[in-house]
Amino acid sequence: QRAVDALRFWNHRTVDEPSRPITGRALVHISSHAPMTAASLLLDAYDRLLARYGPQRWWPGDSPFEVMIGALLVQNTKWKNDGKASDTLGESAALDPNRLLALVPEELEELIRPAGYYRVKARRLRNLVSWFVERYDGWSDAMFADSLATLRGELLALNGIGPETAD
Repeated sequence: QRAVDALRFWNHRTVDEPSRPITGRALVHISSHAPMTAASLLLDAYDRLLARYGPQRWWPGDSPFEVMIGALLVQNTKWKNDGKASDTLGESAALDPNRLLALVPEELEELIRPAGYYRVKARRLRNLVSWFVERYDGWSDAMFADSLATLRGELLALNGIGPETAD
């Protein structure tokens, strides 16, 4: 709620106000004073930050598929352990949907062991990747062509995928 209140506050200030603490070029100000929902305020802030600073690449992974795998592996573990498990998958050439599904369960469990809860995560990972292959033939472009609401709903329906992981 604090973030939304802060965005509302900054959204209704003008760029040339002398008390504004931002120096240099200010972000583009929205001139419309129509009420905005919390979601539209946050999306507007995200869009302006993205336009100003560009993609930050804060999540490890070279492809959308690797980000999906990482989002599941990082559940209830430290980033460094997720990284170890992801590296092990990459070294074994299993960071491909079809190759990952071809692994026997015990082999997948051993590869992701550093992430903790490896038996549970192996089942969840297999569920996620099976859905990805069955629904989108393993192509992230096809997945991103779906609406966010549809995609999020389908992800939340999978075992082990909660709101944070789906987002």
